[in-house]
Amino acid sequence: MYFLHSEFVWGISIGILLSIFSAWLQSEMISRKAKKTQKSTIKKFSHDIIQNIRKTISEMDNVRDRAKAIQHDYLTLIETELQTFQRNREHLILLDDTMRIDVQDFISNITVKKSTVTTQLATFYDANKRLKVISKEQDADSFKELDEQALAALSEAQNAADRLVQLSDRAEGLTHRLSR
Repeated sequence: MYFLHSEFVWGISIGILLSIFSAWLQSEMISRKAKKTQKSTIKKFSHDIIQNIRKTISEMDNVRDRAKAIQHDYLTLIETELQTFQRNREHLILLDDTMRIDVQDFISNITVKKSTVTTQLATFYDANKRLKVISKEQDADSFKELDEQALAALSEAQNAADRLVQLSDRAEGLTHRLSR
């Protein structure tokens, strides 16, 4: 029993307890710092993706105004950004609920609008190919019908591109919140 009354034993016991407590405290602080860094990183990542999409859409709109045509290169750039986001979307869990929902909604809406533009352009190009064949055969009724389909598809592609630009413009607040 004399062993329990020794200062040496109590000094070592208290030292061990303090070491365990400080190791736990240090790991807790490192864990919190890592979580804060991860949250900051995903906010920066989301901000960067959204800014890149917005910039690409803005450039696409400027070229579309000048050339009166939708360039596929810009749609491909948007698709690349969307794929990059999709490969990393599991990290969004670190964002607070409202910001996560806003980011997901923006990306989903951009995806839908871009797909609409792409689909309508494909319909327009397909109708134009068939128009060239029909114009050679001089089938006036079919030519007129296909011409109307092509123009309707092109008009819908332009409208979808307009909606894509509007959606991009409305994301200003989201990018501002992500940059804080």
